[in-house]
Order: sequence, then structure tokens, then C-alpha cells
Amino acid sequence: MCVDLLHHPLQDNEYKSAMISGLAVLGIRDDNGWLDAEDYTPKYSAVIKLARLIVVQEGYEQRQEAIKLLEERGLTVDEANKKARSYFYFIRRLTHQFITMAHNNQDPTPMQ
Repeated sequence: MCVDLLHHPLQDNEYKSAMISGLAVLGIRDDNGWLDAEDYTPKYSAVIKLARLIVVQEGYEQRQEAIKLLEERGLTVDEANKKARSYFYFIRRLTHQFITMAHNNQDPTPMQ
């Protein structure tokens, strides 16, 4: 679910995104006003840090799944570990997909 929150494309209405709506709620003060930028920035920074951690966790899980599939095809554990793509490969792909600015004519995601 967390990865899906990061992956939700922003198209006609960015407030259809749970991530954007949640960030907006974090910006509301107790007296129903808006937080100043210096008060909101640490909250936004924490969300970005969590998004990065989610990307690393997802990359880890994807590599483990790739190793498992190779083992099911008859490779030993050591062979599967050597043949599977690196953590860097999976995490880099996810980073381009969720964290960095939109590219390849794709719609941006909330974290972009």
C-alpha cells in the first residue's frame, strides 16, 4: 500500500492523491490556519525520508523475490544470489519511478 501511495499519478486533480491530501492535512494548525513554511518543512522532510525508506524496503523485497524465482527454477541459493540483479538495480529503478523528477513523458507522482 505504501508503494501505491508513492506511485499514484497526478493528473487532473492532485487532491485525488491520498499522499497530497495527507500532506495538506499536516499543514493545518490547531486554530484551522496554515503552518508557516519553517514549521511545515520538518514534517514534509519526514515524509520524504519515509518515502526513501519505503523505496529501499521495496527494492530489497523485489531482489528477494527475484532470488526466490531463480531458486524455483532449480538454481542453488548461491547461484541465485549471484545471478539475481543487485539491490542497486532495483532501488535505482524505484528511485527513478517514485522519487526523482518526472521523466520519459510520464505524469509526475506525489513525491516528484
